Amino acid sequence: MSASLFAPELPRVFALSSDFVVSDLAGNESDDEDVGDEALPDSVKQFVQWWYAQWKAQRTFELHAVYETHFDKITERFYKASAWPSGETIAPLVDNDVLFVQFYKTLYYKHLTATLPVTPEQRADAWSDLCALFEQLLAAESADAVACQVPLGWLWHCVDSLVALVVDGAALRAGMDCAGVPDDAFSADVALDTLRRLSAKADVAAVLGAPDAARSGFAAHPLYHALGYFAIVAQTRILCARGDYADAIAAAAPIDTAKEGLYGREPDCQTAFFHALAFALLMDGRHAACVRVASASLLYAQRTKQYAASKTSERLVALLAFASALFAAPLDEPLLASARDSFASAMVRVTRGDAAAFDELFVKSCPRLVDPAATPLAKRAAATGDAVRVVASGVRAAARAAARRQHALLERAQPQLRSVLAIYASIGIAQLAAVLGVDAAECRRQLDAYAASVDASCDVTFTIEAGDVLRVVAPPRARETPRDFFLHQIGQFSALNDVVAPAH
Repeated sequence: MSASLFAPELPRVFALSSDFVVSDLAGNESDDEDVGDEALPDSVKQFVQWWYAQWKAQRTFELHAVYETHFDKITERFYKASAWPSGETIAPLVDNDVLFVQFYKTLYYKHLTATLPVTPEQRADAWSDLCALFEQLLAAESADAVACQVPLGWLWHCVDSLVALVVDGAALRAGMDCAGVPDDAFSADVALDTLRRLSAKADVAAVLGAPDAARSGFAAHPLYHALGYFAIVAQTRILCARGDYADAIAAAAPIDTAKEGLYGREPDCQTAFFHALAFALLMDGRHAACVRVASASLLYAQRTKQYAASKTSERLVALLAFASALFAAPLDEPLLASARDSFASAMVRVTRGDAAAFDELFVKSCPRLVDPAATPLAKRAAATGDAVRVVASGVRAAARAAARRQHALLERAQPQLRSVLAIYASIGIAQLAAVLGVDAAECRRQLDAYAASVDASCDVTFTIEAGDVLRVVAPPRARETPRDFFLHQIGQFSALNDVVAPAH
């Protein structure tokens, strides 16, 4: 790449080497030490100026390298145990570009929270700066007025940070006295309003509904489209976190989980979105749809080799184990094996009606929840010495109670009812009652509870005809075509070949 493409004032090593950070710092031994917050070594100044040059030139590849690699290398050398310079400090180096400084602050706070203890006031500052960034983007009158290219991972981090601040902020307010924090900081309502406006700005719902249609304005701007898409994901997560399960499902509706989407390019986004949606479906009584969504997420991650151990992925596996044990939901063999590896004992105890096992699996599958009525509990925090654990206990208890109500319905239907129905095409209620060992009235109560809890699209159901005869309806099955058969066999052969080939 020609050096003339870069700003002339930058050192030659910055212009010619894609590994410029290592090369440049190797020649500056005097700078090779951790520095304070506002101290700016020459190498850091040159890096920020080079970074801004790429920003102005909209060089996506170089900006991606900054976000994924170079920023971390500079951090490792200079700011391993201290904060990066504040946005106000680097502003003169970037021509006081407000938008660049605001995006820079998102990385500043990302490093700060990962490295140092963060006070409630610093989290409030992160909240206000992030809201200011989104408000500036929303205030733009035309897409041409925002001439910048931001890596997809960076945009996802901005939206994900907003969700994290809402959840963490609720924990802070529930666990300690935050007298120095503004009342509207960490507000779920403020966050939801901002996210809705972001998705509406780029008309994301219409674009996803008609992907082949021509786009213009903000809908055609990659930055706004990505932010609007991730805003839908964030809305789903926040609504689920505060117990608005029906609204969470409605918010997620524009994204077709049966198709590959933008979430697939960011593994953390995919896992977080599918987990929130699956949990909302579970709490809304749609357990079969919950299993479909959760299974699709884990199978996609395994197929694309993007699966990574994280708290969210562990919760997703726990959610599958919970649904499988509680509702006898069928799982693919690899997923069932994964669930049993981690939760075999709890799954068995749940099927036997063990309340402690029920609570254990539910808590492990539950996302972090937000109590919208959280109040300061400084005295309780001081007494326990663990403020963070006093998080939205009321909402979590309410969610557990809702799941218990579902469980009670299925307990009344008895575990063997589905198995009995699955082997009959039709059966009289009196005969079914005899098979179950109950009287006809109890049999009818069990059938009513079962009918209220199942998903007709993917479970055994029934209709009652004249003469108290049950006509059993099996779940619809997709007809396997020759193409499906051969694709399945090719996949099996490839898997076998991967095992056998190394032996030769």
